Amino acid sequence: MTVLDNGGLTSRATTKVRILADVPPNAQLSLSKNSIKRGQTITANASGSTDPDKTPIATYQFSCGVGAALPPQTGPTTTCTYPTAGTFTVKVVVTDTGGQSSTATKNVKVS
Repeated sequence: MTVLDNGGLTSRATTKVRILADVPPNAQLSLSKNSIKRGQTITANASGSTDPDKTPIATYQFSCGVGAALPPQTGPTTTCTYPTAGTFTVKVVVTDTGGQSSTATKNVKVS
């Protein structure tokens, strides 16, 4: 930067600027239970997810492993109900305000 005063004198200063890259968030997923009976509900919780840079987490998109994924939401939890027996994969995609994302999965066994 150069500064010029009314008398025509100048002064100059420089500095280095470091620009950090946007990195993806770190998705974390926990389930209220890993094993349930048919018809019961679990809570999927991604509140442990973090983003180390200046672009905070914006949305969480859950899939319970049955049917289509739920729409993206701003809250870090959802519930899943299982009407049939089997092992299902619960998934969350965590996306930050810079558009970077990461995924975490956990299995739930339904008897």
